[in-house]
Amino acid sequence: MGVVFISFFSTQIWEFFDSNKNQAKQKNRRRNYLHLQPEILHPSISKVLDIKSDGHCGFWVFSYCLGRGQHEHLAMRNKLYQNAKERSQWYKDHSYIDNISSVLKMKKFESSGPSGLGNWMSIPTFGDLISNTFKSP
Repeated sequence: MGVVFISFFSTQIWEFFDSNKNQAKQKNRRRNYLHLQPEILHPSISKVLDIKSDGHCGFWVFSYCLGRGQHEHLAMRNKLYQNAKERSQWYKDHSYIDNISSVLKMKKFESSGPSGLGNWMSIPTFGDLISNTFKSP
């Protein structure tokens, strides 16, 4: 079974929903995004997780998938950065990650404030870094 993660609404929209009179109904609706996926995929989806749309969403997802819990995303993000920095020459020499210099421009984060586009996770680059850093396929 697969897992689908959806980052759907911004924080401002959630605040609007949460202040709505039908608060419980809205919370249930936002947790059930399965209906947004093509029906043919439904048998393959084991869980839908609503990820906060703050620019860290890819990091929230991989943190959750590796069993560390979503809220470990900053520590895991910083560990990825540190690994990329320490092994950058190896990545360059072996043409393993072509855009390692752009990965190194990504800054370390100390808080979960919004993250700009230049700090977003991109696949497959970060897929390789995640696999190497956390020894996980």
